[in-house]
Amino acid sequence: MNFSILLEKTLQLGDSPWNFIVISFVITLFLIFSVILFGFLTYLFEKIEIAILKKIFGLKFAIFFSNYFTFPGIFVHELSHALFCVLTGAKLKEICVFENHSERLGHISYSNRGPFLLRAIQDSLIAAAPTIVGSILLYFLFFTLFTKELNYWQILVILYSILSLLNHSSMSSVDRSAYLKNFWILLIPVFTIIFVYLRFFQNTQIL
Repeated sequence: MNFSILLEKTLQLGDSPWNFIVISFVITLFLIFSVILFGFLTYLFEKIEIAILKKIFGLKFAIFFSNYFTFPGIFVHELSHALFCVLTGAKLKEICVFENHSERLGHISYSNRGPFLLRAIQDSLIAAAPTIVGSILLYFLFFTLFTKELNYWQILVILYSILSLLNHSSMSSVDRSAYLKNFWILLIPVFTIIFVYLRFFQNTQIL
């Protein structure tokens, strides 16, 4: 989504606050639900990858490749959860970035702190953390891949990093449930930030 084009279209309708309210609301919904969409797409990528590898090399190799060969993605996934615990004020109790004695590849545990609204923010953002961080990192990796002059080894490292993130940036069923249960708490603050930015700083060079 090109926000500068959206803003230009909005300004063509006039400088009324209502125009900025509408476009801010649209952008807010896009950002909130793009987390779910991106999480689903990475989940779909992983399942398709496993299905193809299973057909060619067998199930054991497919699981090994998807889960363990791309282990850097596991670190990013769990550390993203931990980072958002710290940023939102939750208490991080335990973090495990790699485990092979259960169906999980890693996990964190935390406890909420603060009033009800803050707890809802903690649950929603911590749940979505791997998808948010993964999408940001993937953006910069693809940007670097297609805009920079890279040697052979740099290209291989970036492609491997992209593959690792695609395999581990989706939300687990527990994360997805927590996000869908609490995402509403993000609507007002995200809308407010976008509205203030568009309404009062739309002429900056950032757009």
